[in-house]
Amino acid sequence: MSERRRAVADGRPSGELPLEVTIVIPVKNDAARLRTCLEAIRRQTVAPDEVIVVDNASTDDSASWATACADPTGPNGRVSGGRQPPGADG
Repeated sequence: MSERRRAVADGRPSGELPLEVTIVIPVKNDAARLRTCLEAIRRQTVAPDEVIVVDNASTDDSASWATACADPTGPNGRVSGGRQPPGADG
Protein backbone atom coordinates (compact mmCIF):
# COMPACT_ATOMS: atom_id res chain seq x y z
CA MET A 1 0.00 0.00 0.00
CA SER A 2 1.37 3.41 -0.93
CA GLU A 3 2.03 6.05 1.71
CA ARG A 4 -0.81 8.15 0.28
CA ARG A 5 -3.30 5.30 0.62
CA ARG A 6 -2.14 4.60 4.17
CA ALA A 7 -2.64 8.29 5.01
CA VAL A 8 -6.15 8.26 3.54
CA ALA A 9 -6.96 5.09 5.49
CA ASP A 10 -5.66 6.75 8.65
CA GLY A 11 -7.94 9.75 8.05
CA ARG A 12 -5.23 12.38 7.58
CA PRO A 13 -6.40 15.69 6.04
CA SER A 14 -5.82 15.92 2.27
CA GLY A 15 -3.39 18.84 2.68
CA GLU A 16 -1.00 16.52 4.52
CA LEU A 17 -1.08 13.72 1.95
CA PRO A 18 2.05 12.96 -0.07
CA LEU A 19 1.94 13.37 -3.84
CA GLU A 20 1.63 10.24 -5.96
CA VAL A 21 3.26 10.16 -9.39
CA THR A 22 2.10 7.99 -12.28
CA ILE A 23 3.92 8.04 -15.61
CA VAL A 24 1.96 6.96 -18.69
CA ILE A 25 3.99 6.15 -21.80
CA PRO A 26 2.11 5.55 -25.07
CA VAL A 27 4.19 3.62 -27.61
CA LYS A 28 3.83 2.21 -31.10
CA ASN A 29 6.81 0.66 -32.86
CA ASP A 30 9.49 2.63 -31.03
CA ALA A 31 11.29 0.13 -28.82
CA ALA A 32 14.57 2.07 -28.86
CA ARG A 33 13.01 5.25 -27.46
CA LEU A 34 10.88 3.27 -25.02
CA ARG A 35 14.01 1.58 -23.69
CA THR A 36 15.74 4.97 -23.31
CA CYS A 37 12.69 6.38 -21.54
CA LEU A 38 12.33 3.45 -19.13
CA GLU A 39 16.04 3.52 -18.30
CA ALA A 40 15.83 7.27 -17.59
CA ILE A 41 12.86 6.70 -15.26
CA ARG A 42 14.83 4.05 -13.34
CA ARG A 43 17.69 6.55 -12.81
CA GLN A 44 15.45 9.15 -11.16
CA THR A 45 16.27 9.90 -7.54
CA VAL A 46 12.57 9.78 -6.62
CA ALA A 47 10.83 6.79 -8.15
CA PRO A 48 7.30 7.15 -9.49
CA ASP A 49 4.55 5.19 -7.79
CA GLU A 50 3.51 3.66 -11.07
CA VAL A 51 4.68 3.42 -14.68
CA ILE A 52 2.08 2.45 -17.25
CA VAL A 53 3.16 1.60 -20.81
CA VAL A 54 0.30 1.60 -23.30
CA ASP A 55 1.35 -0.40 -26.35
CA ASN A 56 -0.70 0.51 -29.41
CA ALA A 57 -0.38 -2.81 -31.28
CA SER A 58 3.33 -2.48 -31.97
CA THR A 59 4.86 -4.91 -34.44
CA ASP A 60 8.39 -4.42 -33.09
CA ASP A 61 9.61 -5.46 -29.64
CA SER A 62 8.16 -2.45 -27.75
CA ALA A 63 5.77 -4.61 -25.71
CA SER A 64 8.56 -7.06 -24.89
CA TRP A 65 10.74 -4.21 -23.57
CA ALA A 66 7.91 -2.87 -21.45
CA THR A 67 7.19 -6.31 -20.03
CA ALA A 68 10.87 -7.01 -19.36
CA CYS A 69 11.22 -3.73 -17.45
CA ALA A 70 8.10 -4.24 -15.32
CA ASP A 71 8.77 -5.03 -11.67
CA PRO A 72 7.52 -8.58 -11.08
CA THR A 73 7.51 -8.11 -7.30
CA GLY A 74 5.08 -5.22 -7.12
CA PRO A 75 2.24 -3.37 -8.83
CA ASN A 76 4.33 -0.39 -9.97
CA GLY A 77 4.26 -1.20 -13.66
CA ARG A 78 1.88 -2.68 -16.16
CA VAL A 79 1.54 -3.02 -19.91
CA SER A 80 -1.69 -2.68 -21.81
CA GLY A 81 -2.32 -2.64 -25.50
CA GLY A 82 -3.51 -4.22 -28.68
CA ARG A 83 -1.35 -7.33 -28.58
CA GLN A 84 0.52 -9.52 -26.15
CA PRO A 85 4.33 -9.62 -26.22
CA PRO A 86 5.95 -12.71 -27.76
CA GLY A 87 5.68 -15.72 -25.45
CA ALA A 88 2.97 -14.21 -23.25
CA ASP A 89 0.29 -16.72 -24.27
CA GLY A 90 1.33 -19.01 -21.44
